[in-house]
Amino acid sequence: MSAHPIEIPRPSLVGGPGFYFTGDDHLRLTSWNSVTSAAITLTGRFLHLDGHIEPFSERHVPNTDRTPATSTFRRAEGWLLDLSASVSGATPIRGQTFIRVDVVRGLGASDTVLSTLLRGYVTSGQRLGWPGSPQEDPLDGQGALRSVAGTNPAAGAEISETVPTGARWSVLAFFAELVTDATVANRLVRVTLDDGTTVYYRTGSAFTHTASLTIGYASGTIGAQLEASGSTALCPLPVGHRLLAGHRIRTTTTALQAGDNWGAPQMLVEEWLEATA
Repeated sequence: MSAHPIEIPRPSLVGGPGFYFTGDDHLRLTSWNSVTSAAITLTGRFLHLDGHIEPFSERHVPNTDRTPATSTFRRAEGWLLDLSASVSGATPIRGQTFIRVDVVRGLGASDTVLSTLLRGYVTSGQRLGWPGSPQEDPLDGQGALRSVAGTNPAAGAEISETVPTGARWSVLAFFAELVTDATVANRLVRVTLDDGTTVYYRTGSAFTHTASLTIGYASGTIGAQLEASGSTALCPLPVGHRLLAGHRIRTTTTALQAGDNWGAPQMLVEEWLEATA
């Protein structure tokens, strides 16, 4: 009996291994970002109807003021096999560059979002990929730690710092010095949180600040109101607070004199992007 060779069929590409695009469907990338010089690169592979696989690379430049920026990339009819998003030109940390990649049908104001493929923070050490990367909310997890220098108020004026548009803050630490003039008066310092109009949290220092004295006031989630230690007085902040855009952290000083002078505050904040568009 003679041996017959076994014929193995040649492999063929079968439509449907990825996300099907009709020719009217496109990729839209939306970004929210707070760092300068960042650029997003969107790469992937696309299977065309004639069987050839096209590797592609698209570039997107985010805004730097936390407002949304969008780019739409046209796609032919076929299947999106995979997708990856990375950042270059800057070294953002988590909490600074958030992206969303949608499949949209149509172009312009009449387009319709069909599906969201990627949603999350990209950093200098973390890219996002589809399929594979979980989709996340911009307020999930750890935010970006930022040391923020505040504005130096004029003599006789209070400190007032506002959460910027598109951000959400947790103030981890706040420090500023008050230099009092020679006017005899007992100044009492309070730190307040408000929504831009209405105060919803107020804490006071237990220290009586008299004339011709320089004292630093430190606020943080210390959970206690303590007497001044050396040249520093302490004011507690609520644990786990998050301030919306437009909310403020301010000082209110009883018996503040025209010659009293608050220095510029320095804050350590944890910042998230709202990414609401």
